[in-house]
Amino acid sequence: MSIPEANRIRDFLGDHDIIILDEAQRIRNIGVILKILIDTYPELQIIATGSSSFDLANEINEPLTGRKIVFNLFPLSVEEVMGDNGFLYIDSKLEKILRYGTYPDVFFSEDKEA
Repeated sequence: MSIPEANRIRDFLGDHDIIILDEAQRIRNIGVILKILIDTYPELQIIATGSSSFDLANEINEPLTGRKIVFNLFPLSVEEVMGDNGFLYIDSKLEKILRYGTYPDVFFSEDKEA
């Protein structure tokens, strides 16, 4: 990515100052892209997510020192899901756990689309 391409992205965003990139590790040269955008437009807030922090870390070869915050989101543990309810509660939720996992928003949501 070059500065003119970064300018095109900025023009596309208009007045918006947030970019959210899901599965960022799939974007070729994502590290260079993020570095150029951050250095050229420091007012931008960029949220780059990946399903595997290892994959994302490998793809972002630029250090971005002082310009990044890393969050590791872990699913709920069996103990957290069970709480004071015991193993029968886990058994009653097993299908949901196997199908949707135990990330908090998804696990506690009643919405099947969550």
